[in-house]
Amino acid sequence: MTPAAPFHHLGILTPDIEAAIDFLSPTLGVTFRDPITVASLRVDPDEFGNAAAHPVEGRISFSIEGPPHYELAEGHGSGIHSLERYGAGMHHVGLFASDLAAARTEIEATIPGSLSEIVDGQGGLLAWYSLPSTETGLIVELLDERLRGPIGRYIDLGEAPS
Repeated sequence: MTPAAPFHHLGILTPDIEAAIDFLSPTLGVTFRDPITVASLRVDPDEFGNAAAHPVEGRISFSIEGPPHYELAEGHGSGIHSLERYGAGMHHVGLFASDLAAARTEIEATIPGSLSEIVDGQGGLLAWYSLPSTETGLIVELLDERLRGPIGRYIDLGEAPS
């Protein structure tokens, strides 16, 4: 498989990131970084009604322990982070891919379709989200290797990605 194994993180959607940290830290015996707000350009037709890239912000936190890590994402809106659509709980499996296009093609052979994308300022793909699988409801998140450093610095040092 093109994505790097093992997977990097399990994404959990929550209505309240601080409450999730307060519950999960003692329950799972893990430490979470302070939540940060991350700005990105997201293509999310369910959220915006078109296939254009839109500036968005989202609150996340990662466990320090791992990999695999736990990623908490605060739910909002009507797109990929919609609590109404996906509910609180397990949301996605995050994997890094050295060749994002090839990994996407491979995943789409079993889970056809795209839910959302994160792009850079030049339209290059940084992250891709599959549709939920019919077997599990789980979304696959593929992350470009360019994000490994910034995500790692946040997890290891608490430095927010720029």
